[in-house]
Amino acid sequence: MRYIFTLGFLLLISASTFGQQNKAALVSQQISISGGRSFHGSGDQRGVLFSAEFGRYFRKRWELSSGFSSTIHSDETLLLLNYPNAETIDASYRSTTAGLQFNTVLSFVPFRSKHHEVKIGGGGMLRYQSDSYSSNGIYFPPFNNFPEPFFTFRNNGKQNTFNAGYLVEIGYAYTFGNNMLLGAKTGFQNDTNGDVLTNYSIRLGKRF
Repeated sequence: MRYIFTLGFLLLISASTFGQQNKAALVSQQISISGGRSFHGSGDQRGVLFSAEFGRYFRKRWELSSGFSSTIHSDETLLLLNYPNAETIDASYRSTTAGLQFNTVLSFVPFRSKHHEVKIGGGGMLRYQSDSYSSNGIYFPPFNNFPEPFFTFRNNGKQNTFNAGYLVEIGYAYTFGNNMLLGAKTGFQNDTNGDVLTNYSIRLGKRF
């Protein structure tokens, strides 16, 4: 979490030096893709994020964007079994949480020029999620009649859910002479299933 807030802080500080340079020839639309790391708070799972969005300025410092995002998170409770004269057996418990969502974000742009852009946005999202994570316990001999350690499982929630939620983002992008953009952004979201996700990613796109 501290890395995400640090990235957001550095983006704002660096952008404050750009001012209002090169106001001419600003383009009003963009399409971009993003990819990076994502962290799922329900189970402390780590994973990856991929997203695609289309954005359009409707005021000088306001942009409305919409797009799709996908996340895949995983976790492992390590359990290695060792027997005489045999290879180590990996009996770990592994879980995966994956989601697909539609986002709409309204962004305020305090710094915008021909080459530099800083955005602070917030909006809503609809998310479909499939989750194999469950609470588990591990038991070791000789407290049971089984010859090796084993897990027990309890499914306390639904495997597949459809949720609504909110998200906030902060990002910076540099636009080259051919209107290609390269940037970075970080975000936070929460939904009606109680899932908290944070992320940071690299962004690549085109202005037109």
